[in-house]
This record gives sequence, structure tokens and C-alpha cells, in this order.
Amino acid sequence: MSVKEGSATVNLPEGVFYNPVQEFNRDLTIAVMKHYAKVHFQEFINKGKMKPSDTQPESINYPGLSILEALAASGLRSVRFANEIPMLSKIVTNDLDPEATKMITENAKLNAVEDIIRPSCADAVLLMHKSIKDKFNMVDVDPYGTASPFLDSAVQCLFNGGLLCVTCTDMAVLCGSAAGTAYGKYGGVAIKMAAQHEQGLRLLLHAIQQAASRHDKVIEPLLSLSIDFYARVFVRVRTSASDVKRIARRLAVVYSCIGCQVCASSIYFLILMRYLK
Repeated sequence: MSVKEGSATVNLPEGVFYNPVQEFNRDLTIAVMKHYAKVHFQEFINKGKMKPSDTQPESINYPGLSILEALAASGLRSVRFANEIPMLSKIVTNDLDPEATKMITENAKLNAVEDIIRPSCADAVLLMHKSIKDKFNMVDVDPYGTASPFLDSAVQCLFNGGLLCVTCTDMAVLCGSAAGTAYGKYGGVAIKMAAQHEQGLRLLLHAIQQAASRHDKVIEPLLSLSIDFYARVFVRVRTSASDVKRIARRLAVVYSCIGCQVCASSIYFLILMRYLK
């Protein structure tokens, strides 16, 4: 079966899952990454204090951007990255299934992007842990179900200021269908309420920040969306031990009346101050 999406054409064997509903997710990811590429290039120029006339990538020895697609399946997303995002140095396209890795290799050749795409067959968590020294500028984690098992390693394998893209397809859990499950996966109790989709996004961001905090990192949310059956968030991850110490100022407990749905919040920092006095 041949599938054309965006600038990519990929061959998928019979029985391989292709979800056209997620095309918007892929379009959105490419739009965000293209903007990040511009921002990163400008930051590189500013850091080097270069003149506007010297801002061509080839003239300033710009190293380019590296991407990790941790759970790639057919490699469709990576092929689109290679074709549509400028100034890329490499894309590591990983999947645990050896057959998927073969597909990735074939689809990279089909689209003439084998010089950028580097197929990988490995456990995603192990690969990201091994990449702590050889880091990436952008990491895309798009699993079936929750992304919580991947967050700790994902925040570590990014360069300082790198872009982390996370999808969770267990939106029902984030919206309060199973409070205990939400607490176990995301570190917060999700309840059914009027603002349950916003609640789900905030819980996911909280889980990413908790993973980042363990490694003296903080996140800067750029874009957070609840779409159909999944949550999709884009955050920049920066190293700052001093900011981690102040992270309680950005976290709060939310109380919701089960009758009238009125909400109230109490910031963690203010709660802590009561006990520190």
C-alpha cells in the first residue's frame, strides 16, 4: 500500500497501521519544528555576535539540527521532517520492531533522504538514555497510550533549550475516567469536571516538569492542545538548578466542587510558606 502525505510518499505492507486522523498532528509538529529551527538559528547567530550579512548557515558553520523520533513505525513522520524542515543535520528514526526498521530504511531511500535519516532498532527508553552524551535538538515521543515511561529519558537527551514534543492518547485517563491511574502515570489526581481537557493538559505538563526537575531542568510550555482522543504538547527544556528550586511557584492544587463545578486553586509555594514560618 502506498500512502502520500505532505511531501512524503511511503510504502506500507498490508496490515501495517496507518492513521490518517493523525495527519493534523504531523502537520502541526512540522509547523512548530520549522519555527523552532528559525529561533534556534537566530539564537546561534546572537550567541556568536554575528552581523546580519553573515547569516547564511553555510557561511557561519552552523551545525544544523538533530531530531530523534523515538517511536517511528513506518518512518512517515521522519521522511516529512527531512523534506519539510530546513537546516537538519540528522534524524534518528527509531522503532523496536526490526520489520519497522526495514520499512524506515526503504522509505528513506524511496524519498531520497537516506543521507539525513538514520534508522535505529532499539528500545526507545534505552536509546534516549544512551544519547545523554550525544544529545538532540528536538525529540518527538508519540506512543500508543501514555508517554509517562519515556519522559525521564526524553528530557535528558535534549540539548539545553531543546524542543520536546509529546503525545498521550489516553485522554480519557487525563480527563478523569480513572483517578488512580492518572495519579500513577502523571502524579496528579484527574477528576471529571467542566475543564477536564485543560486539566489533562496541565497534568501532562506537570508530569514532564517532574521528570525534568530530577535532572535540574525546567520546561517552557510553547503549545498545548487537546485534540480528539489525544493530548499534544510542545515544550522547551532548559537546564537551570536555580529555577528548579522555584518551581513550586508554578504548581498548584485545584479544588473543584462536584455540584456547581466552581474551581479554586492554592499555589504550592504559598502552602509551603505556611509551614516554613
